[in-house]
Amino acid sequence: MDKKNTLKHFFFSIFILSFSFSIFLILLLPQTSNYSFHRDDFVFFELAQKVFYEPFAGFYPENIEFRCHPLFIYFLFLEHCVWKGKIVGYFLVNFLLHFFNAILVVQLARVLRVDFPASLIAGLVFLCSASFYGVVTKLTGLATILCLFFFLLATITWVKLLRGDLKLYFTVVLFQIAALSAFEMAIVFPLVAFCLTIFLVTDPEKRKLILLWFVIPLFLFVGIAFFLISKHFFFSTGFYAKISSPFGFIPKLFSLLRMLIFPLLTWDKGLLPFGFFDLKIVRLFPIVFFIVLFIFFLQKKGWRFFVEEPTQPVVFVLLAWIGITVLPYVAQSLTFEHATRCLYFPMVGFSIIFGIAIAPFFKKNHGCIIGSYLFSLFFLFYLFTLNIFSTSYHYKRYKKYFTEHAREDYTSQVHALFNEPRK
Repeated sequence: MDKKNTLKHFFFSIFILSFSFSIFLILLLPQTSNYSFHRDDFVFFELAQKVFYEPFAGFYPENIEFRCHPLFIYFLFLEHCVWKGKIVGYFLVNFLLHFFNAILVVQLARVLRVDFPASLIAGLVFLCSASFYGVVTKLTGLATILCLFFFLLATITWVKLLRGDLKLYFTVVLFQIAALSAFEMAIVFPLVAFCLTIFLVTDPEKRKLILLWFVIPLFLFVGIAFFLISKHFFFSTGFYAKISSPFGFIPKLFSLLRMLIFPLLTWDKGLLPFGFFDLKIVRLFPIVFFIVLFIFFLQKKGWRFFVEEPTQPVVFVLLAWIGITVLPYVAQSLTFEHATRCLYFPMVGFSIIFGIAIAPFFKKNHGCIIGSYLFSLFFLFYLFTLNIFSTSYHYKRYKKYFTEHAREDYTSQVHALFNEPRK
């Protein structure tokens, strides 16, 4: 019966996410046809083009300021063979991989034994979130998306390993190396594995065994793989230039909270039609509105559910996930929208925690079932609509920016690469 329910939940989540993703595509994919290329787009496309006549070019980038991402480069090379200059095709692949990541977020929540409504909400929030708009609005966001895909596979496999199937260890290592070869943010995986082991393994002897024979070697494997893949960039001046000052850690942590929560719940000022709406107090109206509804719900017997609901230790695992995966964002000198791609990983943990917090409104064992359902559905509809339109707005904003700063627009150079004959 459990397996039957698991399959039923899996296919239902696929259906809901697919329906949401179709809206995502309809609204966002047409925006990509007028995409303006950035400098890093040009550099990586140029490197992918070289693979035609230098098969190992993906491992030895000429410009070491742009790190070595071999899996990303060869994936981009395959896309180049298929799509040529059809930019919409590249973004279609990016969006599809992002959709698969949303499915994996649901699966991660399920293997962590989060209930199904919370898991599904987590997948929906992750799919639509505008907090990491730098990933879905830039073509080279593929590196981050591809990295998280293998990172999530490694994490899900690691949880299954902790439940008893120790033979999965080398599968975890392969997934992790794949993630690391796509983008360097995957270097934090051993810390994630360490925290999962500490929180999920209750037997002290088994925990000690796994830490000694599996986690410690994982640190070594990942460290060696990272060094081999990124050794050219590691010894460059660009590596040290990108490291943030220790004094900037605390301000960046506060900016992280703002960047995770505000784009998810409030509209961007560029979406507002009238000048007086640009006032921050007006932009906070949605948050105030939902807080009032939430308090009203709690006063109408809703509080009983939260008191009776057992605590979920998985929240500590997810908080650890956010704390660990945010380290690359805190460590680098880039801030604000230049680093939004670094929020793609923390958003996984945040989405699942958000799902756990919202899911109680869908429960049937409290006195406000109709009101809670209406509140929950309206809230999710608001989140989905707001975030999709916010991401769409950023496409237009970037287009306007490159129109005003033509020197930073590399569109003509990239199209010249597309038209350049293969050597």
